[in-house]
Amino acid sequence: MAAGFIAVVLYRSNSAEPLTTAAGARLGWMTGLCLFAVFAVVATVVSIYLASPAGSDIVKQLQSMPQFAKVSIGNPHDVMMNILVSAIPTFFMVTLLPGLGGMLGAKLSARGRHS
Repeated sequence: MAAGFIAVVLYRSNSAEPLTTAAGARLGWMTGLCLFAVFAVVATVVSIYLASPAGSDIVKQLQSMPQFAKVSIGNPHDVMMNILVSAIPTFFMVTLLPGLGGMLGAKLSARGRHS
């Protein structure tokens, strides 16, 4: 929510145009969409790295440590499938919450300004 709120506050400080709650929600949603794109790129790079031989060596080294002994990453395919399956709820969470923050930011910033 903070990302959408901050996006609206920054927009309001740089623009003289009034911002409705619907426009604030759209601005927050677009901020969340950019944030999801960053998460997707990072998840893709991590899954590609874990599928490589160097990544499997790192996983074996981590599993030898006592605090990570219970973590089991057996098959790189399973890791990539888990990332893909979790991408759907992550998309909705990462885009809807900033949209709500944008609505809140637009509503609260509209009180201080007269249009």
